Amino acid sequence: MRIYFGILNSRKIKWPKGCAWCNSEPTRWYKYRKKTMQGIGLTILSPFLPVPAAEISSRVASVSYPVCYLHNILAHITKPIRLVMAFLIFNIITVPYQNDIILWLCNLIIASLGYYLWRRGIIVHKVYEKHIELSIPESKYAEEFMVLNECHSIHKHVLIQEE
Repeated sequence: MRIYFGILNSRKIKWPKGCAWCNSEPTRWYKYRKKTMQGIGLTILSPFLPVPAAEISSRVASVSYPVCYLHNILAHITKPIRLVMAFLIFNIITVPYQNDIILWLCNLIIASLGYYLWRRGIIVHKVYEKHIELSIPESKYAEEFMVLNECHSIHKHVLIQEE
């Protein structure tokens, strides 16, 4: 299970002392960047030549959290885009051997393991106008995080900070 938090953009996030993954002594700060699409609109590029253009607006947030050396490496390796790219590259390389079920299963197991490891870390889910939504696996670390950041009110399934 994961615990979801809504952290106000106007406040600085307070992190418990310890690696966010294993609660050991942190050695680095891992920067998690999340971009959430806000909306799509149409605009006219020029008043003289009415050519419509799509305009996509988004919100971006960066969250830095403490990690130990090993989990810093794991956090970089298990980014979802890197897992997808590795999966695709491995499939392209093994095209001549597509009939070999063992290679296919190895690829699937490696991708699943990477996804499992990624889910064990902190995930920023959405960036809203006034707050960001992130989740932490249920643990003492998540409880400490909740107390430090004063997340006491519940809205839907998210513990939110009071304004």
